Amino acid sequence: MPHPRGSCATASEDRYVTSPNVHLTTSYQFVKTLCRTKPIIILLGRLPLRHANLLKTLAVQAPACFGRRDVAQSTRLAILVAVLTLAANALAQKNEISGLIGRTFIPTQSITGATWENPNLHFGNGLSLEGNYSRHLRGEGFLMLRFEVPVVYNIKEKLNTGANVIPESYSSLFVTPSLRANIFSDTAFSPWVSFGGGYGRFFVSDKLLFGGPNPGGSGNTGLLQMGVGLDVKVHGPWGIRLAARDFWSGHPPLLVETNRDRQHNFFVGGGVTWQF
Repeated sequence: MPHPRGSCATASEDRYVTSPNVHLTTSYQFVKTLCRTKPIIILLGRLPLRHANLLKTLAVQAPACFGRRDVAQSTRLAILVAVLTLAANALAQKNEISGLIGRTFIPTQSITGATWENPNLHFGNGLSLEGNYSRHLRGEGFLMLRFEVPVVYNIKEKLNTGANVIPESYSSLFVTPSLRANIFSDTAFSPWVSFGGGYGRFFVSDKLLFGGPNPGGSGNTGLLQMGVGLDVKVHGPWGIRLAARDFWSGHPPLLVETNRDRQHNFFVGGGVTWQF
């Protein structure tokens, strides 16, 4: 016979909460115990990601189990429902976007056969922007694995040498799908490493360094990307990220040969993250 309060037959009866991802047994006494337990946050912090649906179910169904027997008990229940709802939303956040600003640093290169004063190719540490989308793949707690797509745009990389034989500048766009591993992902400070590869495009100035038209053009390159960084949780889905990435690319079309066939493009920056 149905209980007058609706969803809970007795204080000792078990009911089964089913979702696409979990099959767990909960009871009236279990929910009641949660309301009387002070370290709820510790308990929720240890629940796996797949239990987000269970938390939502408890938040919705728990009030029917209690009724209105006690004001203090109702207050505890209200707190529990709020915490369960927030925890479920946090656990369900699988996507992330971030925006960073920084600079790209490229080591100086020696120009082959140069006989003029200042025979090296110097780079100007161009202002750069990074946009990044990532999605949780597996793992939690100590180690979390994400698929990410960092996109870095070097707005203007100024060039310099002792003769009018190179373009005055170029810009670059790097896109490198990668895997990122976050360590201690459930704590406030989470270091990470990233590795991947992709495509790059160099957009070269149409003018030479000291004037005159550039007879060359733009070019493409394959890339390898290696990165390290630190994610800091700030409030809710918002966080701060510090990142350093090395985009190992081919040489841009700069009209001269240097002592390197490929070059390191070190992007260092910081910005914000948002999970949803």
